[in-house]
Amino acid sequence: MKISFNKPYYSMKCVDYVSEVIYGDSQLVSSTFSNRVTQFFKTEFMLKNVILTSSCSSALLSIALTLSEQFKGTIAVPSYTFTTTAAVFESVGFEIEYIDVTEDTLCIDVLQLDQIKAKDLVAIVNVNYASYVRNHNDIREWCDKKGVLFIEDAAHGFDSKFDSPAASLSDFATLSFHTTKNVTCGEGGAVVINNLEFFDRIMFSLNKGTNRHNFVNGKIDRYEWVSRGSNLILSEVHAAILYANLVDYPLISNRRKEVWDTYYNELNSIFELYGWSVNPPPRFDESLSNHIFYVIAPNQNERTRLQNQLQQQGIPLQPHYPPLHHSIYGSKFKQKPLPITEHIANLVSRFPLHSLLSDKEIDYTCDVVKNYFKKRVKV
Repeated sequence: MKISFNKPYYSMKCVDYVSEVIYGDSQLVSSTFSNRVTQFFKTEFMLKNVILTSSCSSALLSIALTLSEQFKGTIAVPSYTFTTTAAVFESVGFEIEYIDVTEDTLCIDVLQLDQIKAKDLVAIVNVNYASYVRNHNDIREWCDKKGVLFIEDAAHGFDSKFDSPAASLSDFATLSFHTTKNVTCGEGGAVVINNLEFFDRIMFSLNKGTNRHNFVNGKIDRYEWVSRGSNLILSEVHAAILYANLVDYPLISNRRKEVWDTYYNELNSIFELYGWSVNPPPRFDESLSNHIFYVIAPNQNERTRLQNQLQQQGIPLQPHYPPLHHSIYGSKFKQKPLPITEHIANLVSRFPLHSLLSDKEIDYTCDVVKNYFKKRVKV
């Protein structure tokens, strides 16, 4: 059996909705599906001021461009993240300082925030790794106390919740609809603007540096170049695909939860018995979007053995980010030690997880893992 690590879900409605855009009378200026998507986020996920972008990276860039016109200084990010989380801010002149993560959720360790060395700190970027947001209340409180901005990279889980929904407590948040994410339009994203003081300026950055959104809304009679910006808005064709998939989101969400729960219920005890750590389950007041199911090996040799064994039997077990502070470019930023990031980076493995996995594939994966460990010596 050969199992796909990821397989994007596309609704049967996609063709109909895209056809509406292609054959409509005003496809070049219409925002019908973009408006439907933003309304969906408002009603279903309690997220206001959601602006669709061509990618999550574009959403982060719109924030970076906006802040660069008002601030100079440092942006603090986890080293255990995707390159763009830091790169867009560095590209417009900010310094980068890395923060360590916790051993369980692999998200920013709030206790490490007081160890930030930068005296010119502008913002904290929190990454909701594997869709965990249980640290967002504490980060919001810390940022308010220190007078810095809170940016949330919610690419892994707009549907997660801990007291409040993901992307709702930060000044700005970004979402991803990349083909690897729970809901996709092939390539797309969004910026969530919770701090309305910056609303107009972020809209300028999204619209090629112009005040076009004020023109569209009838506030001015023509638009012009007013700030830094680029072409970052999502196309209406992609918005149509995204809306079709969002309509089916309950099906996607329920299935991903079934897959995640099966992995945890079937494999948690045997992984722990052999010294591995497992993706922690949600707390009683927490819900996850079940973007990732990961395990952390006791050492790199154990991870390699399991990956090789599963690969031979058609099951892709994938690593994740190399630390940014170890990368060729990212290492130029002087850093304090990041012991947890350095420890776990070569030990994390992610299981196949998508809404199109069959029960047979899930059972097969669990059986292969169990059989592997039955032949291993306990740690």
